[in-house]
Amino acid sequence: MILLRFFSYISLIKRVYLINLSKNKVKSNKKYIFPIETKLSLIEMKEKRRDFIVNQLKFYKGKYSEFVKFNEILEQILHRIAKQISTEYIMQKRVKTLTSFAEKILRQSNYKDPITEITDICGIRIIFPSLNDTKKVSTLIKENFIINPILSRSKVDDLGISEFGYRTDHYSVILKKQSSLYSDLDIPESFFSQKAEIQVRTIIEHAYAAIYHDLGYKGAYRLKKQWEREFQRGAALLEQMDESFSRIELIIKDYKTNFGGYLNENEIKNELEKLQIIYEVDPENANIAYRMALMAKNMGEWSRVIDLLSKYVDLNKAPILRELGFAIRLKYPRISKEYQQAEKYLKKAIELDPLDWDAMAILGGYYKNTDEDKALECYRRAFEINPNDAYSLSNYLIYEIRKLKNLDPISISRPSILTAIERCNTQIELDIDIPWAYFNKGLFNLFLSNFEESFNNFLLGIKFCADEWIVNTTLKTLDLLVNVLDKLPGVILIKYLLLLSLIFKFDNEEAKSRLKSSYMTKYNKIEKPVLILIGTTEINNQDVLNRYRDNLINAFKTYEGTIISGGTIAGVSALAGVIQERFSNSIKTIGYVPKVVHKKIQIDHKYSEIRTTEGIRFTIEEGIYYWLDIWANSIDSRYVKILGVGGGAIAAFEYRLALIFNAKVGLLEESGQEIKDLIQDPKWKDFQMGKKPRLKLIKNSENDIELFITKY
Repeated sequence: MILLRFFSYISLIKRVYLINLSKNKVKSNKKYIFPIETKLSLIEMKEKRRDFIVNQLKFYKGKYSEFVKFNEILEQILHRIAKQISTEYIMQKRVKTLTSFAEKILRQSNYKDPITEITDICGIRIIFPSLNDTKKVSTLIKENFIINPILSRSKVDDLGISEFGYRTDHYSVILKKQSSLYSDLDIPESFFSQKAEIQVRTIIEHAYAAIYHDLGYKGAYRLKKQWEREFQRGAALLEQMDESFSRIELIIKDYKTNFGGYLNENEIKNELEKLQIIYEVDPENANIAYRMALMAKNMGEWSRVIDLLSKYVDLNKAPILRELGFAIRLKYPRISKEYQQAEKYLKKAIELDPLDWDAMAILGGYYKNTDEDKALECYRRAFEINPNDAYSLSNYLIYEIRKLKNLDPISISRPSILTAIERCNTQIELDIDIPWAYFNKGLFNLFLSNFEESFNNFLLGIKFCADEWIVNTTLKTLDLLVNVLDKLPGVILIKYLLLLSLIFKFDNEEAKSRLKSSYMTKYNKIEKPVLILIGTTEINNQDVLNRYRDNLINAFKTYEGTIISGGTIAGVSALAGVIQERFSNSIKTIGYVPKVVHKKIQIDHKYSEIRTTEGIRFTIEEGIYYWLDIWANSIDSRYVKILGVGGGAIAAFEYRLALIFNAKVGLLEESGQEIKDLIQDPKWKDFQMGKKPRLKLIKNSENDIELFITKY
């Protein structure tokens, strides 16, 4: 019944539709007769329109030579821009032909003054090898031309999420009178109002446009769906290639800019010796001098960098001036004339290469602690030039945080921070820009409240520092976060980590003075030698501990000194309490625990002393604080040993921290995964070298453990 009503309803609609259709046909067959007056007015309108077009074409023909001259000047300006970026660019220019101009005004009848209104009479297309090049040239175009934002667009913005294809950037421009780039050219006044279009694309985008855009999109015929789909598949591959080439290009630039930054101290010295031989034979070779300067920079040899590069100032090469300015800034005090000269060199480097984000960021460092507005502007511009540069982003965020006195910039910039972390991971994987990649990653993880990850990043950064200036620079950067310490509690501990590394690794006097004014222990004196007992505290690892228990405890029978451990009755910490009880006349044990301890965790009162930190649970904070107390008691790290029995992430951090601070670390073999991971980690292999390595595997025997504790 329902189906019958449905088909009846459809039949009724069909009849109504046919009746209306027949009525419309009848109406359309009637010949509508226009009044004579209307006919005349239409003819007059056509005549006027025809006369208008003819006059415009005559006018255009008369001005054509001016358009050609203007385009030649535009081409000259764009060559100046393009040469700053790449020698491998292609430039195409054109002025609309009379026919093309005519077709445009015939298609669009709303032009009142076509020559003024049409924005692409003159046009130039620049084709570059990579997307990085197109981004750079777009920045320079925006700086040196007046851009019409409505008519200028990126084709990427026009593509849907699942679309690929024509991605050329279009800029509708007029010349800027204030541009220093072309102030020396003899440009007629009328040319400053002439509109033009500039197109920027990569070689790969150009290949796509030449095949599809000019044939399929602009062609007189429409492609079938299957071939449209084929084009889209090809476009997706081309886009992927563009992105891949851009990433590779950035990596290559990193290698060039950080030449030697991926070598250890001995490798740098060997490379410098080789380059020195070439330099002595060919002292006019600026490229060799520059490579040597980058090597010396990684060693903190600022006098050598300055001596090498000062000879080539007159060459006006941006990289040389950038590195010279950087070295002078770090060698001389702020009040000196030399320090002021650094600013001039950096500004000249930026003038020669406005897209050198490194120079821009270094200039930001020049203004640190003296002119925060200028520093912020430099870091902002460096970030805009290269959003992938982690150093520029980190400093830009820090100055925004200082300005706003809150962490809103971090929330807003979270996607950029995550991208920057990936960038740091790539640099670390390729051994580029070490240790800065670790420090930058550590700062970003701090911003994201990934505190343990942040500490490990900073620890690796310190490990790979060949000179103290890098640690000092990082410390001064963290000092800028003073007004948000309550919102980023990890900052204070990381600053302690950096200060302790400056003291124990580099014997830095300034760090000693600074730490003395900011940290004073409230506890009794610690006697040397010191042994720190670290390891597992897990209940389910009791079987593991039982294998080592007797040998480990008995090994302390001849030891006299201090033992530092976890202060609880769990795992390895409990063994320290037993040792204290058995050898109370020769040993003093100190346990470090957070001020808030979980109710299930019991403090071991067999220890001689329990010291509390500010933590609310066991973290790496306890490890930082016992090292602060070791330093406060003027104990040289050579009198400190670490004995490790397995453990988790906290123990792994403490082992590595001790190695950084020049202490000896003995690990009981086969006592846990963290032990195995550290021994096999290529980043820490160098501590296992030499006749008496600072990282040593110890056999599970009373004699071997005792030898390490008392005589190693």
